[in-house]
Amino acid sequence: MANIRILLPDQLGDHFIDDAPGQIKILLPAKDLWRRKMHRAKAQWWLSAILHRKEELGKRCEIIECESVAEFANSFKEKASVIAPTSFHNRKAFMGKDNFEKLPSRGFVTSEKDFANWISQRAGKKLRLEDFYRHARVMHSVLVDPEDQPVGGAWNFDHDNRLSPPKNVTKLNLKPAHYPVEDEIDELARKKLKEFEKQGYVFVGKDEMREFAATVSETKKVFKNFIETRLNQFGPMEDASLTNDWHMSHSLLSAPMNIGLIDPMFLIKSVEKELKNGAPIASVEGFIRQIMGWRDYIWHLYWYFGEDYVKDNNYLKANNKLPDWLANLDTKNVKANCLKTVVSDLEQRAWVHHIQRLMMLGNWCMQQGINPQELVDFFDRLFIDGHPWVMAANVIGMSQYADGGKMSTKPYTSGGSYINKMSNFCGGCVYKPDIRVGEQACPFTAGYWKFLNTHKDKFAKNPRMSQGVNGLKRLKDLDQLLKEKSNTI
Repeated sequence: MANIRILLPDQLGDHFIDDAPGQIKILLPAKDLWRRKMHRAKAQWWLSAILHRKEELGKRCEIIECESVAEFANSFKEKASVIAPTSFHNRKAFMGKDNFEKLPSRGFVTSEKDFANWISQRAGKKLRLEDFYRHARVMHSVLVDPEDQPVGGAWNFDHDNRLSPPKNVTKLNLKPAHYPVEDEIDELARKKLKEFEKQGYVFVGKDEMREFAATVSETKKVFKNFIETRLNQFGPMEDASLTNDWHMSHSLLSAPMNIGLIDPMFLIKSVEKELKNGAPIASVEGFIRQIMGWRDYIWHLYWYFGEDYVKDNNYLKANNKLPDWLANLDTKNVKANCLKTVVSDLEQRAWVHHIQRLMMLGNWCMQQGINPQELVDFFDRLFIDGHPWVMAANVIGMSQYADGGKMSTKPYTSGGSYINKMSNFCGGCVYKPDIRVGEQACPFTAGYWKFLNTHKDKFAKNPRMSQGVNGLKRLKDLDQLLKEKSNTI
């Protein structure tokens, strides 16, 4: 193996160099990273992670600043090894370059080869997360007994999870979470960010104190705290939201995991062991499902669907532009309390949890007919855990139903009643979740019926949507509803 290991900016953990005793070169491709108006907090955190890694590895490591991965690959002539990059764009950069030894991807549970084998054995069956997840559990001997049956008697415990938040509180009663303490390297990252701004790169959002782990050791401390303070409540509260609790029972591990700071299998095995310490099976299984199931599945679908998947899919013919207030994270005129809260949180720290992404931001954008390609770009740039592989199927397939059902059986849309059930956002809102017309009409409730009316021909025969479509016939105020503009602003 070559004596030099090339690391891309999302390959920063120990499992990317455990077989590389020689020189380490971490790429910092400014144009690749910053050309699309990234969130400032994400950029500062990511720069901090790269600079911290250089400091940890000492003299054997250097940071290579370049415009792009392709520019580096074209100009670098020494022999070196490189682990398969996480995007089509960056994999292309190393194609045909014989001086680079290409190694299989890391940072995921199921290999690309094993996923391809699983797909080949399905004989035309529809893709289903549940099938892949069960297959992965057995393959990796996670939460299964010696007969490969699920521990606890079931493959998932959704019926025990995803509860509404407790009433009359604005924050879960949990012990304090662990947040990293900034150091001089964080300030150096901010200075470098200003240098990039002088070069013409533009950022959006705020950059206050860093709240996400940027080193291997920080990530392990955050994980340890999660097990001690939040794992038990993770399952029941994973879909809930409260106004003064920005991450509820969530682990805050997606961002460091997606730049390679911790091996997902380490997280899975560690959480599995907590069953012996009394952790509820519903929470243990729910956490493992998110990583071994959903995260891995999204990763593999990125490659399976192909490079043109994002570009070529707009099943609902959604072509409206992202509004300026959302593109710029400007909530001063937003009256809908759920959107104001979620977008304000996104502006502050480049993160909100998955239901706020799917059933608030994504739901609203789908109802408003926002172009899905523009939305993929938005989520990729502005979320701290966003990368091309993360957002392709999550947005095109799951959130916006833009692929027409390749990965989801129905669009994930709802009226305000779901938000009211799963949060306390509606209590102080000027709009009412049970009203669909007039000055107090909830934009989600009105938007839901408008969306169904617009696409009724597409969904009339969908068994999971036909009931809603048929409900249009019972709306005596449908004509008024269709004439009215959304109440969001």
